[in-house]
Amino acid sequence: MSDNPDIIVSDLIIKDKERYTRLVSKFIKLLPAFIEEFEEPLGVKDYDTLKSIAHRLKGAGGNFGYMQITETCREMEAAIKEDAFEQVNVLYQQLLDIRDKILLGWEQA
Repeated sequence: MSDNPDIIVSDLIIKDKERYTRLVSKFIKLLPAFIEEFEEPLGVKDYDTLKSIAHRLKGAGGNFGYMQITETCREMEAAIKEDAFEQVNVLYQQLLDIRDKILLGWEQA
């Protein structure tokens, strides 16, 4: 698709745009709300909820061809397990950046 580092396109769309567009579009619509789910538990350092959200998003990212989400959420789960809250915040900021790049990539796909 594009070598632009400011956009992320689903591996599924790269593989077969016609076949996967409808499926990936459903994920794209839910992605902003999914990322927002982190905000409240981050504010109160609710590790159990953060781990649950990260785990669900990790799987969804992989299922819809966004391995950047999967890898970042995998790192977040490890940081939560190690009680490295500052790293959890850094990874959340990375997820926000990934979200923005995915949304840009979707517009251009």
